[in-house]
Amino acid sequence: MSNNEILTLQEKRAKIVKDCQAIDSLSKKENRDRTSEESDQINRGILEAQKLRVREDQLRDLETLSTVRESRIEAEAEQRSVSKDEVRDVKQDVLNMYRQYLCGRVDNRSLQTAIDVDGGYISAPQMVVAELLKDLSEISFARRLGRVIPTGNADSLGVPSRTTSPTVVREGELDTTTASTIKFGKRELHPSRASTYVTVSEKLLQVSSVSVDSLVNEEFVQAFTDEENVQFCRGSGASGNWLGLFTASSDGISTSRDITNVSSQTAFTVADMLSLREKVAYTNRVAGKSGYLIGDQSMSIVLALADGDGRYLFNPASGNGGDTIFGEPIYYSSACPNNGTLSTGEYWGVYAGDWSKYWVASMQGFSLRRFEDSTVAIQGLVGFLGRKWDDGMPVLETYFARAKTA
Repeated sequence: MSNNEILTLQEKRAKIVKDCQAIDSLSKKENRDRTSEESDQINRGILEAQKLRVREDQLRDLETLSTVRESRIEAEAEQRSVSKDEVRDVKQDVLNMYRQYLCGRVDNRSLQTAIDVDGGYISAPQMVVAELLKDLSEISFARRLGRVIPTGNADSLGVPSRTTSPTVVREGELDTTTASTIKFGKRELHPSRASTYVTVSEKLLQVSSVSVDSLVNEEFVQAFTDEENVQFCRGSGASGNWLGLFTASSDGISTSRDITNVSSQTAFTVADMLSLREKVAYTNRVAGKSGYLIGDQSMSIVLALADGDGRYLFNPASGNGGDTIFGEPIYYSSACPNNGTLSTGEYWGVYAGDWSKYWVASMQGFSLRRFEDSTVAIQGLVGFLGRKWDDGMPVLETYFARAKTA
């Protein structure tokens, strides 16, 4: 893959954004509302811009994944004092065995896992698990932005949420040290089981030129990513669910971290965006780790935000950077509550001074079972049930602020 392809996508997207802003600027200049045709043009432009952004992210993820795979092989070869080709050969043998199982050609007992052993589950090879989790980390907002803590097979991470940070005091040689208090919330990170069922064409498994494990992995990654994005934004924190950013809770982000729109019940303004950021103390804003998260359908509002001189504040991605506003990264997710439809008293955005203050406790394993029951077999499909174990929550609310309509 060439960086030229990414640059081409960025240029196309920047032009679309500029065209949408030009339409918005004309209606403002003429002191009127947009016509239905103008609104349709902007909506179509935003939809196309979102598609280009997704494709750009995919291309960049593929490049990153390829680099990571090669670095793993180099590290293992050095550790075992063998050539990289020997490492590749061993990995390929295991991978071929796994692929045979996925295609239904073998009942491979050597892949069976200790977890769910009675249910006929197999443990995916380490390299496959690593790639699946890496793909999740590249796409899932929680894993890409937050801090992922591997827990092994532990039931709990054992680290409760913090509500205050420790303080540091400078002392003289004869001063008595005074202990600072770190307050903790009640909720701990307990990885719970998440399962999903996907189907793949039996013919595709047998004749596809694409590797079988990649086909199955892609289905699981997409399903788990969609679910994790919902958990990251709206998880209830109960019954095995993560605790989401938009869920008001004293165990995560309480209502004390909320701001309310100053002027509108159905949109947000430049002042609202700035107030949201200012809610997080400057000392809690970490360069390179901060940013906004809003619903992707709210992008039309962001595109129209301008300063007092009419200059638009939104800057589309260029080079290796992402979209920004006020010099801060801005992310979009359809998992945000009230995405595209804002009404009174509802949340529309989050600002994080440091996304790594959202933790994901992840057991580093993945189990899978192949199904060929009549329900799917009659349709020429093969079913796969995959399971993973994780939990997530904000661990220090002062690094977050949340906004809602008036």
